[in-house]
Amino acid sequence: MPTISVLIKPASGMCNMQCDYCFYCDEMKKRSQDSYGFMSEQTLKNVIRKTMIHAEGLISYAYQGGEPTLRGLTFFEKAVEYQRHYNKHGIRVNNALQTNGYLLDDAWCKFFKENQFLIGLSIDGTKQLHDMYRHDKNGNPTFDRIKSAADLMDQYGVDYNILTVVTQNTAYHATEIYNYYKRQGWKYQQYIACLDPLGEIRGKSSFALKPEQYGRFLVELFNLWYEDWKNGEHPYIRQFENYIGILLGYQPESCRSEERRVGKE
Repeated sequence: MPTISVLIKPASGMCNMQCDYCFYCDEMKKRSQDSYGFMSEQTLKNVIRKTMIHAEGLISYAYQGGEPTLRGLTFFEKAVEYQRHYNKHGIRVNNALQTNGYLLDDAWCKFFKENQFLIGLSIDGTKQLHDMYRHDKNGNPTFDRIKSAADLMDQYGVDYNILTVVTQNTAYHATEIYNYYKRQGWKYQQYIACLDPLGEIRGKSSFALKPEQYGRFLVELFNLWYEDWKNGEHPYIRQFENYIGILLGYQPESCRSEERRVGKE
């Protein structure tokens, strides 16, 4: 059996921030039931037990949301406990968690380090760019708090990457963002295009990207990345690594890139 990848949403679409462009804020409003609440420990146990039975070689668990840390640290301690209990054949286990970073403290970072979690941290460029759209529930800016979470993960030696949503505004600041991340030592980066909400007329949103804006952003970003690549100092930018891999005949690890590759064949 191939590698098993399991996506777990412990807190449904619930979040402790309220970003202007949030997919889940929009999606939950359109559901007959906006949220099904927190995942129970019994469900977590069943998911891990049943997937471990079929795993061979490697199994990956990815925790997303909403905001998964809302479920509490104990939930993830239980997850690791169940993984160890049901791993009867020495399967390699990877854990990854995507977070806005709002709740991260010493206890979380210690847990991530001790259990080798890979963390995706959402930051949208510099303080000014980030705080334009990423607010707490009361509309307050969040950059300083999230930057502190990144510093804390550095202190504990947690492996993490930066996930940046590219809006109409950030699309014009590729150089500023790239250089800021470089100064922070953030060598693992992902960029996600901000699109119009599903089922709504395109072009009405103040933050959703137009194709030409995203194209210009990627070209500017690639040129910066390529200059550093020539000096052996480039960060890992997921899109570029996948695109170049495709050109060299390798299968991309990103499902988004795989779809594009298949579409061209």
